[in-house]
Amino acid sequence: MNCSSFPLRLTESGTYLVTNIILTPLIGVASLVCNFLLLIIARSKSLECHKSTYLYVSAIAVIDLLFITFKSIGITLESEVASFVWTYSRPSAFFRHVEYGVGRSLEWLSGWLLAGALVEAVFQIKRNGNMRKSSIFILIMIGVAAAIVSNTPRLFEITRVRIHNCLELKELWFVEYTSIMFNTTYRNIYCWLATALGHLCPTLIIGSLLIKIGLFVRSKDKWKQVNEPMRNVMSLALLWLITNFPLMVLEIIQNMGNEKPKFLSRFNDDRLSVNLIKLSRSAGTLFICLFTNQQFLALFRRRFCCFPLGANCSRKSRKNRGDDTIWLDIPYWVPSSRPSEAPPKNKVHEEEPMGFDNKGAVVEDEPSKKEPKKFFAVPSMYI
Repeated sequence: MNCSSFPLRLTESGTYLVTNIILTPLIGVASLVCNFLLLIIARSKSLECHKSTYLYVSAIAVIDLLFITFKSIGITLESEVASFVWTYSRPSAFFRHVEYGVGRSLEWLSGWLLAGALVEAVFQIKRNGNMRKSSIFILIMIGVAAAIVSNTPRLFEITRVRIHNCLELKELWFVEYTSIMFNTTYRNIYCWLATALGHLCPTLIIGSLLIKIGLFVRSKDKWKQVNEPMRNVMSLALLWLITNFPLMVLEIIQNMGNEKPKFLSRFNDDRLSVNLIKLSRSAGTLFICLFTNQQFLALFRRRFCCFPLGANCSRKSRKNRGDDTIWLDIPYWVPSSRPSEAPPKNKVHEEEPMGFDNKGAVVEDEPSKKEPKKFFAVPSMYI
């Protein structure tokens, strides 16, 4: 086998051993870890964002938890290596129901949730006021309607095929009705409608809002007016835009069907790439959520102080550790071996007071016994 031509993708005939037995379960496990952490963060409400961002983070976690995990299991079960274990009624249809009925609906709903959060950010930045809750509710309802309209036909089609194949009820009115309704023409219409409502419209809205916010906060003074929650929303929106663009392109290529060019035919069933893109989105969302959590940042700074603090790392780290040593900024400063300890007492005070000789003259110490003066690091308790 030529290693240079070894594809890490799914083909129509099956999958390679590395793709299905190694990479796909790893994607599922990584998705489980990332999205459980995201759910914990959203549940604890320690993320400094607005309610719409909480909903978005929770939706992203549930989406990738269901979509990537179940799809990874489904790909593994449908592989050639594991096909001998499963009979004709293997549970692949269940994973497709989960994918189309729940996963994609929440996925496209998340884009509209994030669009609502960005609209709220624009209102707060430009008008210094809060957006009406009714406007955010309208955007959320648009997302719900988009998810229902775009995914219900596909879910019905899967149900029709399942009934037709398993029960062989060709005379059933539901099968006849859906077979007429979901022919090639109607299927193409619903596929393009789903792509437009789920990917294209949120991409255009979020992209235009990010450009609008970027043009408004070009100066440093205006950027300082943007609070931390709004910056978090902008970071999440930029991450969603970057990861959603290749998903939208793959969706458009799949909607072309047999009419697409030959060089695009290899993207016909590239589900592994989709899972990797979604995993990168969930991991990036987790990274942004962790570094906007003040408790996590405090723990991170205590462990790795030099990363966020820069040049003042040593001084601030000593302060965080409770070391209140004050280093005297004096020329010819001589550091002691253990600055945290108390400075040694002056030997002049430890000796007995200077005596008098028989004639009443003061007895002075010999010059050779005098030690040169040194400067020590003096803790604040001794000042």
